[in-house]
Amino acid sequence: MTRTGGMIWGAVLVDGLILAALSVLFLLNLRMKRELERSRRELLLQENKFQAVFQNQGQLCGLLDPEGTVVAINRQALAMIACREEDILGRPFPDTPWWTHSEEERGRLRRAISDIRNGLDGSSFHTTHVDGQGRLRDIDFSITPIRNGNGQLRHMLALGHDVTSLRHSRQLYHSFFDKMPDPVLLLRDGRIVDCNQEALRLFRADPDQMIGLEPSVLMGEREGGDADAPAVPAGAISGTIDAGVQTMEWKARRLDSSLFDGQWTLIPLRIGNTLYQQIIIRDVTRIRETQRELVMAKYAFDHSALPIVWYVPGRTLRECRFFYANEAACRITGYSREEFVQLSIADISRVWTEKNFRNILDHIRRRGSETYETLIRHRDGHDIPMEVNTSHFRLDDQEYFFVIAEEISQRKQLEEELRQAQKLEALGTLAGGIAHDFNNILSAIFGYTGLAMQRLDMDSEPGRHLEQVRRAAERARMLVQQILTYSRKGGEQRHPVAVVPAVREALQLLRSTIPATISIESVLESHGQVMADVTHIQQIVMNLCTNGYHAMRQQGGILQVRVVDIEVAEEDAGVEADLAPGRYVLLSVADTGTGMDEQTRKRIFDPYFTTKEAGEGTGLGLAVVHGIVRSYGGAIRVTSRPGHGSMFEIFLPRVDGHGRSGTGAAAAEPEVAGGRERIMFVDDEELIVSMSRQMLTRFGYTVLSFTSSREALAHFMEHDSEIDLVVTDLTMPEMSGVELARKVMDIRPGLPVILCTGYSEEMNRDRAMALGIARFVQKPLVMEEMLRTVRSVLDESSG
Repeated sequence: MTRTGGMIWGAVLVDGLILAALSVLFLLNLRMKRELERSRRELLLQENKFQAVFQNQGQLCGLLDPEGTVVAINRQALAMIACREEDILGRPFPDTPWWTHSEEERGRLRRAISDIRNGLDGSSFHTTHVDGQGRLRDIDFSITPIRNGNGQLRHMLALGHDVTSLRHSRQLYHSFFDKMPDPVLLLRDGRIVDCNQEALRLFRADPDQMIGLEPSVLMGEREGGDADAPAVPAGAISGTIDAGVQTMEWKARRLDSSLFDGQWTLIPLRIGNTLYQQIIIRDVTRIRETQRELVMAKYAFDHSALPIVWYVPGRTLRECRFFYANEAACRITGYSREEFVQLSIADISRVWTEKNFRNILDHIRRRGSETYETLIRHRDGHDIPMEVNTSHFRLDDQEYFFVIAEEISQRKQLEEELRQAQKLEALGTLAGGIAHDFNNILSAIFGYTGLAMQRLDMDSEPGRHLEQVRRAAERARMLVQQILTYSRKGGEQRHPVAVVPAVREALQLLRSTIPATISIESVLESHGQVMADVTHIQQIVMNLCTNGYHAMRQQGGILQVRVVDIEVAEEDAGVEADLAPGRYVLLSVADTGTGMDEQTRKRIFDPYFTTKEAGEGTGLGLAVVHGIVRSYGGAIRVTSRPGHGSMFEIFLPRVDGHGRSGTGAAAAEPEVAGGRERIMFVDDEELIVSMSRQMLTRFGYTVLSFTSSREALAHFMEHDSEIDLVVTDLTMPEMSGVELARKVMDIRPGLPVILCTGYSEEMNRDRAMALGIARFVQKPLVMEEMLRTVRSVLDESSG
């Protein structure tokens, strides 16, 4: 029983223990369930929080397992590519639609995943994704590892930030910043953090050279500033925020150290809590130069000696109004500046009319500028000749005409004098053309007249007729010489000339041409000589006497000619006639004619000026007198009053010595003598050759005459020893007289040669003598003069 009871109580104890254990287990299970429920709720809460954060991220988010497979993706990422979550989860991330558009981008992602699996702490780069509408989006992408406490890789978090709009804004900013026409610097904390292309160009720098610089490096010394002034304006840049926008002129320095005039505009900027400064720099060197040029141009316009005006065109000539005139324009027209700018072209132009001004303006517009002559009306009413250059241009849709002019009254007078000189030159050309032939004709007249006069009694009627022929020929010779002198083409031969014989012979010639109503009174008391050409002295006398005759031809009168020697003392020198002290021969011609007023007296020596009726005079006579006297170093004094006649006083410097008078008067010349020598005479005029042969033969000479210079040379080459003298004309066909003379003198050195010419511009006495010519004879050939010249040359060569 005991044993049985023991067993029962043992069983009860075991059952109690089991029951207790079961109770404990129940309680533990209940507690565990409660803990699990709480953990589940907490895990669910964390999951909800994760999903809330994960799904509501402003970025594109994806969770990858260690192999790079997508285990979670947020809505933003799905919305970009318009895909469902189930189409993405479980796929390798590089194979998802974000990356399939570019193999290059997929490769970058694979390398980033591989780097993280190999222990890299993360990777980030800029990439692009294609959204559901096919647009390319700019993404700032990063991938970060998620590791457990042991460092094992559990997940990878992929984040993408859509920066398309931001990048576009940045591109817009840089595009705007770089394309700004002005150079711009952006500063932060006093240093350059950005600059545009114009700034790089202006400072001749690369971006790396500019970024980080302080702006003081780019600033030089202020132009014209004090030497002690700081190189950079103190606080000008650092104080921009407080001072606001400010602009200053300051020298700028490029990185190559060259300087330019800079205009600096400093602008403060506040972006969030960051302070920036924007500096706009303009190179104003050209602007300042332009300003200086404008100031200088304005000064030049205002102070120009030439008239300058500006005007704007209008619909009528009166609407073409001036808006600028310089002092010269006002001075010439007689208006003040205030009055001038109230005028129109119609107020001052003598040429422009309402009918023609439009055509004139259109012509200037087509050509751009035009130079022309016009007449301007002075304020007092008289006309002013002007040469005008007008330029046309447009500025700001407004037409302007710029005029620069020149008063040409003096030039007009000079042009008139030039035309007169050209007439004189034309006369000279004509004279030169006919002088040679005319002198040849006169040579024949002189020669044959002389031959005939030797055979006749000069007191017979034929003798007297021939004497008149000779005198007429003499006048013709002087006329030719006078024409050549007018044209300055005469062969001038100056030597000491006794004035009285030359004047006496000229008066003898004049007596036959001046009517008997005019008496000639002469006082010829001078014994002096002047260095002159005798024909010039005679031209002076004949021109002055002819001028006096014309002044008296209506009522008659007295022509007084006086030649005396005078002394001009120091105190009398320069009075009226511009004389130097010294000895002079005074030749005066006075008439009792109509006289002249002062205005006429001032113009009497002008070429072609005449008071005679048309066809009665050329106006050359007194001009020639004036030219001859001035060329001799003399002077002219003219006194005259209307109704009281005129007197011309010619002062010619006297020379010492007693020379040949050169007048050609028979009484002053030695007797004509002949000879037995052999003379070669060459002239292309058969008339002159025949006359000269007869003349020389009559006086005993043996004459070989030729009309061809080549034939003459050929004969001379064979018979040079038989020739004692060669007389040749200058102007001949085939071979000139100068060439012939050279050749015969080369063959026979020392052979005397006489060179004759009717007219030549190239040859004169001095040049002929320099060539070795024995005599230079001016045609026409007068028999007595020619015979004396031949005899003189032969005597000199034989002596």
